[in-house]
Amino acid sequence: GFWNQLLSGLAAPNGRKRVTAVGTPGIGKSTLSFFAIRLLLQQRKTVAYIHRTTDASGYYIQFIPSEDEEGKFHVELIPETTSPTYIDSLSDAESFYVVDPG
Repeated sequence: GFWNQLLSGLAAPNGRKRVTAVGTPGIGKSTLSFFAIRLLLQQRKTVAYIHRTTDASGYYIQFIPSEDEEGKFHVELIPETTSPTYIDSLSDAESFYVVDPG
């Protein structure tokens, strides 16, 4: 189905690992984003998520699989105003970046 095609495309060796949810307010962008993140975390992928806001009060959330414990992730909440160059997962080509434009 749709989700398998999406994840297969993202996981392809030359596939892009950046996803942006777009659409009118209330259409389900945030729900879609969280579902995609859940599927990626089940595959033990590193994910960076950002919820953008008009007043820059949004945040990044990094999910990095634990090397020590199966099924555990290191989770970090980072203010939206932080430069992306200071967010480790955004400089890793193997990480997935999910954007919810708010």
